[in-house]
Amino acid sequence: MLQDLRFAFRLFARQRGFFITAVLTIALGVGLSATVFAVVDGVLFRPLPYRDPSRLIALYGAVRAETPRRATFPPVARRAWTRWLR
Repeated sequence: MLQDLRFAFRLFARQRGFFITAVLTIALGVGLSATVFAVVDGVLFRPLPYRDPSRLIALYGAVRAETPRRATFPPVARRAWTRWLR
């Protein structure tokens, strides 16, 4: 195995551009993999920081207008939803 490593280093010494490209590609792959894992771990696997995350809901509404905009709910509707969910 030591002989193979010496042979590989001799080849890399002759072709430095290939060696640098290979090392950078591996480093980029490891870095991207670590980043993706960190994001997936934080978003999918960790519990939400709420007392009862399984009861969270999202309310959506439709607004009939020429330009799409975000719908807001009046306080009366929010209170009704809160009473209904209890």
